Amino acid sequence: MARVALREPGLPRASLAGPARDVELLADHRRRLARSRTAAANKLRWFPHEIDPELPVPSRPGISGELCVFDALTEALVDHDGVVAEIARDLVEEYGRLTAQINAMEARLPKPVEKPAPSLLEIPGCGVIIAEHRDRFGGGESI
Repeated sequence: MARVALREPGLPRASLAGPARDVELLADHRRRLARSRTAAANKLRWFPHEIDPELPVPSRPGISGELCVFDALTEALVDHDGVVAEIARDLVEEYGRLTAQINAMEARLPKPVEKPAPSLLEIPGCGVIIAEHRDRFGGGESI
């Protein structure tokens, strides 16, 4: 493709426009936030063991009820000093901040999808992220 683009300078540029571009940008940003949140949770998993083996340990990010484990860990870390506890508190805070950003991003996603492809969102199990990537999953309405 690169050779063709260099050989044929007058080719039109491929780009998304309107709601499709907005949805793609929001979904990509949400994925980046989710990867960052997973990285923070993975970094955090060992520190509670090192500080006190009795501290609650987050299992996997994004699971229902997982935030209560982070809340309990935050409370437990207040009583501990040292660099490991400080970094663990920072990671718990980062996890919470990233979760809030992901939730805000997910709340914004339905609006650009609802107008061009409302019937996709009516399908059980088809959320905004899948509706946005309908062509990757095998057809559906076009946004």
